[in-house]
Amino acid sequence: MHSVNAQGDLIFSEPEVNADNLNAILSNLDRNNIETKQNVFGAYISNILNITPSLSAMASLRYDRFEYKGDINDPSDDHQAYDESTFSPKFGIVFQPILNQLSVFANYQNSFSYINPELTAIDDNDPTAGTQLQSFDLEQANQLEFGVKTNLFNNRLEATVNYYNITVDDKVMGFGASKQQDGTVKSNGIELEVNASPVNGLNLRGGFSFNDSEVTKSASRSDLIGLRPAEAGGADILYNFWGGDYQFTQGFAKNFGFGAGFNGSSDYNTMNDYTTSGGFTLPAYTVFNASIYYENDIFRISVKGNNITDEEYYSGWSTLTPQQNRTFLASFDYKF
Repeated sequence: MHSVNAQGDLIFSEPEVNADNLNAILSNLDRNNIETKQNVFGAYISNILNITPSLSAMASLRYDRFEYKGDINDPSDDHQAYDESTFSPKFGIVFQPILNQLSVFANYQNSFSYINPELTAIDDNDPTAGTQLQSFDLEQANQLEFGVKTNLFNNRLEATVNYYNITVDDKVMGFGASKQQDGTVKSNGIELEVNASPVNGLNLRGGFSFNDSEVTKSASRSDLIGLRPAEAGGADILYNFWGGDYQFTQGFAKNFGFGAGFNGSSDYNTMNDYTTSGGFTLPAYTVFNASIYYENDIFRISVKGNNITDEEYYSGWSTLTPQQNRTFLASFDYKF
């Protein structure tokens, strides 16, 4: 295995990478003998109350206790040990103005994220300074959500739309020895999902989501304030639609069926966390797909086209992964 220079040529003068060379290098590295002990205890209680046929409420409470003893083999590590208890409540209410057809809901919940201790460099700029085991408090999140859900026209139209607001406190920011637990991240967004069947045999499905997420506080990473955090998970806008598979039941097109749809995303800066090295933005895209088939009681023949407009698009996080070009798939099914 060799490196490649800027011209794309292999650099053959480098030492060969093999098992013997790797073992020789690794044998000269310092080793860490670390033994940690963690205890986690949890309890959960929940209740749903049907106040009236059209009004119901839910309340739950979770208790967790974390005991972290630090590095058992290093008495000087006792300052990293901690005992922490947390309560996580959740409350929700559902009101149906039209029973079994229209629902309005709202809920609040608190949650947490346990951050595993990490072996980090004492000084990122001085490799000879050694390493230390770093522990963190719990990251705390509070979420408020409300929305509307419908089931109308004898189940021919189902739709859900909701809004949410999430605040995460005590967020761990930075890398390595520079990690500090001083961040706050706020997210809010909407989600829409629709399933419709306007005529027998035709099913329409669509979805849309928007997520606005940003770092609002961090003394250690003030350069990230106002930016979308990496863990927000991709682009802020996603959408999809699929219509089908509809099959004709009479006339000259009897037994023929079709389906068509699309999915897409807004653009996405995959390197928001790397403010000193510029950005790397994946462009927005929309991909169209379609299928057509013939099916009777004996066999089914189908042809499906994916990315039929041959859209060039990518996925990745600090990487670049090309996605599938235009493809056509044909299949034949025979029923015995």
